[in-house]
Amino acid sequence: MLDLPRAGTEAFRRWFQSRAWSGSHPWEIVFGHPHGIHLAPTLEDGHWRFSRLVSNRGLALEAVKMAIALGEAGIPLPLHGKDELVATLRGEDELEVAVSRQVSLEELEELRPGSTRQVRWDSPPVFRVRRLSRGA
Repeated sequence: MLDLPRAGTEAFRRWFQSRAWSGSHPWEIVFGHPHGIHLAPTLEDGHWRFSRLVSNRGLALEAVKMAIALGEAGIPLPLHGKDELVATLRGEDELEVAVSRQVSLEELEELRPGSTRQVRWDSPPVFRVRRLSRGA
């Protein structure tokens, strides 16, 4: 990508749609395993736009903080999977216990009675969402 001309929209499009960057993570701005937080370009109706994707639910709080900061700076960007991130922050999401299967806390307790007493929760951080007025 560094070899592309700065104003080369068509060159970028060809590079972006090629497999030249396959297997790499050029859009990952926060590392996570297997993926972190991505700020990635997408082509919509002939125009390039940025969107954010969070693949690692352990980064939910950081992703929400970024969304708030960008919104307050007047740079709203789509955040894919936002409902799942909010569920994670509320503690309403599914608990991953194996790569191939996820269970809720209720199901875990049913499968292994008493096991949920071993779950330790961090106190959730306090953050406030401030609505932006149009034109701000």
